[in-house]
Order: sequence, then C-alpha cells, then structure tokens
Amino acid sequence: MKELILVSHAQATNGSYTSERDRQLTISGIQSSYRTANFFRKHYQDLPQFWISSSVSRAVYTTIVFVRVFHPLPLLRIEEFLYTFSLEDLKTSILSLDDYLQNVIIFGHKRAFSDFVNDLGDTPVDNLAATAVALMHFKINRWKDLSERGHLKKLIKPKYIV
Repeated sequence: MKELILVSHAQATNGSYTSERDRQLTISGIQSSYRTANFFRKHYQDLPQFWISSSVSRAVYTTIVFVRVFHPLPLLRIEEFLYTFSLEDLKTSILSLDDYLQNVIIFGHKRAFSDFVNDLGDTPVDNLAATAVALMHFKINRWKDLSERGHLKKLIKPKYIV
C-alpha cells in the first residue's frame, strides 16, 4: 500500500512586481497554511516519510509552514521538475519515487493535482483550492505501478476548517 498526500500551495501575491517563480504568500495564504497544517496534523498522526516541494517560492513557503507544524524536520527535497501544471509531468515524478517510501507528501500546483486526483482517484473533485490537501491510498507495492486507480481517503478544503 502506498499513500500519497498532495498539498496545493497557499494563496500567493499577484506577479505584478516580481517574477512568477518568486511570488510570495499573502497574509491570508500564510494563515490558511497554518490552519490547514494544524487541522491535518490533528487528524493525521503519522509523519510522512518523504516531503517534496515544487521549487517556486509559494510552494516552498507552504511546505515550510507544514514542516513547522509537523516537526521534526522530515526528509525534504525541493524539486524543479514539480514546477508543473501538467498531469503527465507530475505522474513521471511520482513514478520515479523509491519503492521503500510508503507515504509521501508533495507540495505543488492545484491544476496538476486536481487532474491527478481526477485521473487516478475514485472520487471526482473540482479544482483543488489553495492549501487543499488530498490524501490518496493506492493498492500497489511499487510507485511505478501507479496506473491503477487509488482511493481518495480524505480531501481537506481550507474554507471549511473552523
């Protein structure tokens, strides 16, 4: 059994005064990140074995908030390849994970994550919101066998967290 947790980055500033890759989180995005991370930590007791983040600032900062809440510092990799809005690029990255990893959390972009959940999940979702968390289980032993549909065990939508 493999477990995959997808976290879409929090709300970011518009890109009018900085590059697309360097957009920072808004105050609301930071607050949403903490609220979602604390809620998820309360309902998910295990520390994911491996953490991966897209290399863009807004994904990295969202990751940092979750690391602060989940501490101790996990194994973390910042991955340029995850700056993608493509389902196929995301799948390629996941298929290359080491098989000893049973549960992985990835921080990235809602378009690719929404497409992934709809393509490989058993429950369709609308576009994932900023800071949404999708927890999926797959009945596989190797990541490269990810072609089978998994089970969307939990979907956390930040606007419903009180």
